[in-house]
Amino acid sequence: MEKRRGSGDAAESWIEAEVSGSQFADERHGRRLRRLLELFSDKVGAPTPWACQDWANTKAAYRFFDNDRIDEAQILSGHFAATRERFQAARSSPVLVLHDTTEFIYHREDPESIGLVHRPPNRNKRSRQAGGPGPTPPKAGCPMSRV
Repeated sequence: MEKRRGSGDAAESWIEAEVSGSQFADERHGRRLRRLLELFSDKVGAPTPWACQDWANTKAAYRFFDNDRIDEAQILSGHFAATRERFQAARSSPVLVLHDTTEFIYHREDPESIGLVHRPPNRNKRSRQAGGPGPTPPKAGCPMSRV
């Protein structure tokens, strides 16, 4: 894996641990997933073109996500395996399940278009919660999983 400005050994080892259990029929897909995680980890929350920084990486990212031979299970299999390992390592201590209660409010003329998740008191708005629970060992300080 090439060394880039801003990426450190810790990020690279985390990425390797998260994707080492991923199963792809074509090994190039695994390399591309690692590269995408590198790019996105440097710019968390950024849109894909900004995180990728150039047209070649952006196009490669969109092709990866649109590839019919790659599915969500393949992408997440390594993450799920790494999460199981973290749970096994934390068996003797309690695991906290934290929940993100951030809400997004959508103002739409046709609120049915986003589906009903929660209707706040103002009936013209719809909202969705940002994330589900994330298990965390109490003293470790880093989530075991975040999907």
